[in-house]
Amino acid sequence: MTKSYEITNLKKQDIRRHKDRIKPTRETRAVSISKVTPLPIQTPAVTMSTMKFCRECNNILYPREDREQKVLLFACRNCEHQEVADNNCVYRNEVHHTAAERTQVLQDVAGDPTLPRTKTVKCAQCGHPEAVFFQATARGEEGMTLFFVCCNTNCGYRWRD
Repeated sequence: MTKSYEITNLKKQDIRRHKDRIKPTRETRAVSISKVTPLPIQTPAVTMSTMKFCRECNNILYPREDREQKVLLFACRNCEHQEVADNNCVYRNEVHHTAAERTQVLQDVAGDPTLPRTKTVKCAQCGHPEAVFFQATARGEEGMTLFFVCCNTNCGYRWRD
């Protein structure tokens, strides 16, 4: 692991002379000769998971389960160092869809050959005799709703039954 130092207002010979005195700590990676500048600590549950490093050899710690005590540990694969995880969240995948992405899915439905089609319902907007239909949950409703999408490529009107 490469250790970086933030050293300001010093000449190169001063840096070489004092380099052996500069030691990075676990709380900070930015070190100055005159002042230690701590980096902001982020709460993993609020922002994101952070990688943990071994206190003994500075290698990455991997999540591991202790099945006997039923706890989550972080263990080093290089040495035998282990520490109990302070948060049980190892990975979080949050997917946020925009309204445009959801609309695009409904427009593409008309070209899907696997969905059932009907010729008994006419489009209220263009009068096209063919529509694709599928069931899905509508916003705020508990039951399933029958949705129709016009198969006319110039229309694409959507309605529900």
